[in-house]
Amino acid sequence: MTKGIGESATKRFCRRPTTLICGSAKKRICDLPPKLVREKILGNTAAAKQKEFVGFMTMDSKVCSMKFLARKEDDLVDVSINQVDSLNHVEISQVFQCEGLLLCVAKDKARLLVWNTYLGQTRWIGPITSFHRLDRYALGYDKNNRTHKILRFVDNYDVKKTNHVFGYEVYDLSSDSWKVLYVTPDWEIEYDQRGASLKGNTYFFAQEKIVCPEGVSVTIEEIDDFLLCFDFATERFGPRLPLPFHSDIEETVALSCVRDEQLAVLYQQGEDPCDKLEIWVTTMIEPKAVSWMKFLKLDKRPVTGVALQENSVLPTIFRDYIFSR
Repeated sequence: MTKGIGESATKRFCRRPTTLICGSAKKRICDLPPKLVREKILGNTAAAKQKEFVGFMTMDSKVCSMKFLARKEDDLVDVSINQVDSLNHVEISQVFQCEGLLLCVAKDKARLLVWNTYLGQTRWIGPITSFHRLDRYALGYDKNNRTHKILRFVDNYDVKKTNHVFGYEVYDLSSDSWKVLYVTPDWEIEYDQRGASLKGNTYFFAQEKIVCPEGVSVTIEEIDDFLLCFDFATERFGPRLPLPFHSDIEETVALSCVRDEQLAVLYQQGEDPCDKLEIWVTTMIEPKAVSWMKFLKLDKRPVTGVALQENSVLPTIFRDYIFSR
């Protein structure tokens, strides 16, 4: 699948916690004091004393780092966006972050690149046969052995054969190999629904699978919706988990995570951008159980110039919640 990476280098690349090079000695992050780890990741002691939220995004097909820095003097947030120079050699359409690794989907949808943000190392990943334009991905890790894995939604429509192939595969970074998963779901995850990585697993907003007889027109007014967890240790989807609301077909639902401790879900009621929205945060979440609390309810009708998109980031709303903890 990949070339030029020995077994020891592969283990060092993908295992969590990531190995840091400290002088002439190699130490795992878990062997270092938390303060020293943060200083090494942020680059200096002054930055380590600040309260920062760091993430990644794509802009003009380039990977950029985002930093949200809380300013104590005026209770505002500074936003800094910078291109990642080490990834400028390739055009990227999507990124998925989990712990110290970043999964990058090339713009041509024919290649995957994994970047170790701590070590600065990159690795190209090849498919079993070929990647497809509509494929989707998620990044997580096995909590038993701390190795990262990639979940792939295989989605390929052959126009000539009028054949739609859909399936699931898992790539293990430690063994450099793909595995086909045999799943017969009674649910669907929409193409534009990205998962949220939390504690090594990935959670998805899903809906009941509706199977319409061929040639029969069916009007669908309501579909059951719920949360699904993909457990990278068992390489299985878990049971349906309840959401604190029920959404209609055209309403917006977007998932995010808070510090790798809690899951947050944004729910925009109605189709109009001026409708109300809610943000819920988990008080407990596991692959087979979840409980919620309402974090915010906002009536946007008096507000002008506000429009939300799925998977949008709301740093100012979460600022006090994240930085005060």
